[in-house]
Amino acid sequence: MKILAVDPGKNYHSYSSWDGSNIVEWGKHPSEDLSFWSELIKKHDKVYVEDQFITKTRNINIKSVLSLIRAAQELITLAKLYKKDWERVSPRSWESGVLHASRKMLRPDLKRMSKIIASEVTGENIKDHDIADAICIGLAVVTKAIKKDEEVYDE
Repeated sequence: MKILAVDPGKNYHSYSSWDGSNIVEWGKHPSEDLSFWSELIKKHDKVYVEDQFITKTRNINIKSVLSLIRAAQELITLAKLYKKDWERVSPRSWESGVLHASRKMLRPDLKRMSKIIASEVTGENIKDHDIADAICIGLAVVTKAIKKDEEVYDE
């Protein structure tokens, strides 16, 4: 199964592409280039898009949140258009699963940890935290699928 994991952004989306449990590609591309995103989505069986969330402790910029939601929805719309399965992934679910993060951890610590994990997964020094997050989102999805398969075989 070919999986696409995307960390949507206002100007750039970051992504990781997986073939089964193997990462095959990752990067960052302008969000406005819908032809690129269309072609990328067409190549995959399932698309995972990071969901947006609002915390009580953070100052909220409503315009930023709305533009991120709009960006994520554009990707989901493309997935629907090409009849691809898609799913939203909450930041907390992949952060707790891959980074083993607690709710008390600060954003800079989470970003540093995601770069470390992404670098280990790819064997390259991943310096961009958005690309690192996309890789970690994909890793969380792949790891969850493998665990689910193992549970089925154990029955």
